[in-house]
Amino acid sequence: MTKIGFTPYSGYILVKEIEDDSEITTANAEGIISNNGIVVAVGDNYLHTSGKYRDAGVKVGDKIVFRATGDKVSIDGEKYLIVPFDNIRGVMG
Repeated sequence: MTKIGFTPYSGYILVKEIEDDSEITTANAEGIISNNGIVVAVGDNYLHTSGKYRDAGVKVGDKIVFRATGDKVSIDGEKYLIVPFDNIRGVMG
């Protein structure tokens, strides 16, 4: 994976969304869809409201299922999402 010149703030990851019908796509009771993606960059741990530091639980290159919300950004012509740690639903593989 190519290193990009972007580091998310604490509590966020940068994800390259992948479109693949064979992968997992889910929707919860409110109709919010979870998508699949590859982790491109990981921000530092952040201080959770519980008073404990929380890490992302993922690393660059992990294929994840995440809640499909976040800020859309374009870096060097590629589209990414900045996603909070709390929106990570699981790691595939």
